Amino acid sequence: MPALPRVRACAAHLAPVWMDADRSTDKAVDAVAEVARHGAQLVAFPESFIGGVRTVMHVFRMDLPHLDVPFVKAYPAETTEAFLDGHVSAFGFFGGVPSSILYDNTKLAVARILGDGRRARTRAFIELISHYLFKDRFGRPGKGNDKGKVEGLVLR
Repeated sequence: MPALPRVRACAAHLAPVWMDADRSTDKAVDAVAEVARHGAQLVAFPESFIGGVRTVMHVFRMDLPHLDVPFVKAYPAETTEAFLDGHVSAFGFFGGVPSSILYDNTKLAVARILGDGRRARTRAFIELISHYLFKDRFGRPGKGNDKGKVEGLVLR
């Protein structure tokens, strides 16, 4: 089995700006951009909270290690449609499709992890890969350090 690359990971909660959704959102976007300058590749869907507004947004993030700017798009729910739209939007933002993408083990891509560690992919994810012709790779379950800077895009 080939060795997985070593990457740095960072995870933290951002305190919102009290009762100011716009400034809270700006703060989160700034933190994403700051951490994105530190190199790695991952797609993740953590929940984010904006102070003063009862809103949960699910954030699609994609980062390419050779670029200083990540792609970030928020959705009201973590759905297959959001996952697929996030990819299409990121590919447009980056001006192309990367040859491979490292994923966490989101249920939007992985139907289940088999006993030998291989992944049974969801139908929608198989169709996405077949259409855009990229190689999918997966981090180890529960090992955020496999996924580098996108895992740590929430900095403070």
